Amino acid sequence: MFHATVEAMWMRLTEQPWFGPQPDSGFGWAPRSWQGWLVAVGFLALMVASCFAFSGTATTVAIIVLAVTLCGVCAVTGDPPGIT
Repeated sequence: MFHATVEAMWMRLTEQPWFGPQPDSGFGWAPRSWQGWLVAVGFLALMVASCFAFSGTATTVAIIVLAVTLCGVCAVTGDPPGIT
């Protein structure tokens, strides 16, 4: 029977990981390169901008779209998320 680990099945689109497992505690990703930090800062800047640009439900939708996009970028450019 074939047993594959998550690390063996994970395909990253970048040569070096932009994001890696949380180093201290919790589950998820943390920036590992300047590209990862750029994506994280851009995400925060776009979240703040969406709070000023939209109102009501549109702000909530924009933040959800940004969060899903960030998770997608982390998934395709990083190592598998880890629990520490």
